[in-house]
Amino acid sequence: LYAIWAAAARTVTYSLVGGTSSADTTTLTGKVVGNTVVLPASSTMSKTGYSFTGWSDGTTTYAGGATWTVPASDSNFIITAQWSPLTLSYRYDLNGGTGTTPASGTKNYNESLTLAASTGLAKSGYTFGGWNDGSTTRNANDTLTVTSNIILVAQWSALSYSITYDGNGSTSGSTSSGSYTAGGVPYAIAANGFVKDGYNFAGWNTVAGGTGTSYVVGAGYSTASALTLFAQWSAATYTVTYNANGATSGTAPDSATVTTGVTFNLSTNSGTLAKTGYTFSGWYTNATGTGGNAYAESAPFTTTS
Repeated sequence: LYAIWAAAARTVTYSLVGGTSSADTTTLTGKVVGNTVVLPASSTMSKTGYSFTGWSDGTTTYAGGATWTVPASDSNFIITAQWSPLTLSYRYDLNGGTGTTPASGTKNYNESLTLAASTGLAKSGYTFGGWNDGSTTRNANDTLTVTSNIILVAQWSALSYSITYDGNGSTSGSTSSGSYTAGGVPYAIAANGFVKDGYNFAGWNTVAGGTGTSYVVGAGYSTASALTLFAQWSAATYTVTYNANGATSGTAPDSATVTTGVTFNLSTNSGTLAKTGYTFSGWYTNATGTGGNAYAESAPFTTTS
């Protein structure tokens, strides 16, 4: 008598290991030793961040679309998709900054990348604010999980610089300070609000004595540094006019120009003014000789009007 053997049925199951397939990957049942199965083709397989490299039955790896024969075994089979992580690139962009650009490189999908330090990086008027991968800004030395090719762009925060004004010997008034933000609209130099008796405003300068850089009102300032401007003053001039004040003969002296800070002496009665019944007794700032100031001929005189 001869033993008769019937091939036992086996179940073949696909494990996609997180991937997907457009082919039919439902469990195959009723397969027996010697049966063949056409494995899903590579073109039907996908997994974010990975490339498909074939199928494994635990012993041998097969290409997508290959024919697999059910081997003799007393167990069911699991055929597992094989995946290889993609190699992704990263590089840095200083975005207008200066210094040594950190090295570029590659990472596997889902691998961690420690972002470069900011040491040696600078941009005039700005402070370093981190690296941006196109969606998120992270600090230097932070860890990023790489899921695509990325360009890490340096972020810069603009600094603000103060502009202040000094009356430089003014006797009254004020001028409001301002500020300039790096990369923004240039700051317009303010109009003067100071007053100095006997002087006219002559512009602004970075040095009190006027030997620095001069700025006119309304000029644009866009330098990444604080600025103090000193009012510049030019001596004012005034006209002194002589009035005969009822004289009956002679002429009043010609008018004269007085400059602030320059010694000026009043005129003598050079026009031989005379008034019947009176003697000439000098000059006065009021026609009645009261309520003002009296000055002798040739007396030193100053005025701011």
